Parts: sequence; structure tokens; C-alpha cells
Amino acid sequence: MLQGILHCFFPPISLRGERGEWITEEERRELRQCAPLRLEGTFLRAVGFRNIDHLVAADTYESSPLLRVALQRFKYKHVLALTPVLGELLGAALALLLTDTSTVLCPVPLHWRRLFARGWNQVDELANAVMKHTGITAKPLLQRIRDTGQQVGRERRERKRAMQHAFALNPGHIPLPDHVVLIDDVATTGATLSAAANILRQAGVNRIDAAVVALA
Repeated sequence: MLQGILHCFFPPISLRGERGEWITEEERRELRQCAPLRLEGTFLRAVGFRNIDHLVAADTYESSPLLRVALQRFKYKHVLALTPVLGELLGAALALLLTDTSTVLCPVPLHWRRLFARGWNQVDELANAVMKHTGITAKPLLQRIRDTGQQVGRERRERKRAMQHAFALNPGHIPLPDHVVLIDDVATTGATLSAAANILRQAGVNRIDAAVVALA
């Protein structure tokens, strides 16, 4: 009932502005045409992604403007109706990685102040959606111990400096698995993923990959 009342005052608007639903079937079909990509090794290090063996993404913002709209609606407008399709896209990207029973998905955490202010962590929702789609377990292996503020608008050097000492292991999930896949919504300079991966690497995790919905 409450959802119906809310829809009366705030009707759903699709990614291209159609009223009545958050995403149309045509928009779903277009998003499912995204081309997952995989980056690795020397190239990742050259572009600033440290301690990460492989990075996969559903697509890039440049190749799929609609994906950018979907992620922004999901992240900033809390449109949870987009969770299944974004989780499906991330799951398709994850299929480009070699995974086994030792693999664990680790969502990149928010600092508690940001989590309190926002009310949710969109990356947790994505990790849970991927877990349902792939059957790979998701665990909060990391915690963010320093509020780094918004990374949007910062240059690469500023992003890297802001992420120093931002993460720590979550003591409730030790010992760590042999293979961890970090989950995030968007990767831009690699500062956040690299900082998170560094903590896992120092703790002895053998293989660290990352999976994001989009490369910006």
C-alpha cells in the first residue's frame, strides 16, 4: 500500500524518461547488450590499479551511456528496482574470471558515517545480487576505518592520497580466503580498489581480482 501511495506522488520514471516504470523492457534489452571486458597484469599496473590481478567490468561509460544513467539512478536516487539487472550485468562480467569454491566476493565498504548518512551501501546490494546470480559467497572482509569523503571531482593524485590507510581487515572474517574478488560499482582511477587490495595482499591473500559494473 505504501509503495502505491508513494508512486502516486513520485511516479517511477524510466532511464529514458518514460513514466510508469523504473526501467522498460527495451532498456533492459539494451543494457544486456553490454560487452564485458577483462583487464590484467601489466596494463592494470600501468593505469594505476595496484595489487589487482584481473579487473572485469560489464562495460564502459563511453560505450554504454545508458549504463551510466542506470548506475547514477541506482546509487544516488536509491532505485532498488535496478538491482537485478545491474547484478546480472556484473555476474556476466564475473564469468570472465576463473573462480572456484575458494572464491569470495568482497564489497568495498563505506565508512560508518557515510553509511549512516546515505542509509545504505549500493555495493552491498550489488554483491548480494551477484551472489544470487552466481552462487559465489559474499563476505564483508574489509572495513573502512577513515572517512575519505567523496572521490568524485578529485584528480588521480588526490584520490590516491585520500585512500591511504582507509581500510582494515574485518576481524570477524579471519582467516581470509585464497581468492577474493573485490566488488564496486564504478572504477575510475583505481585508487579505491588498489587501497582495498593492498590490505588483502598484506594479509596474505594469494589472488585478488576486482569486478565493477562500469569503467568510467
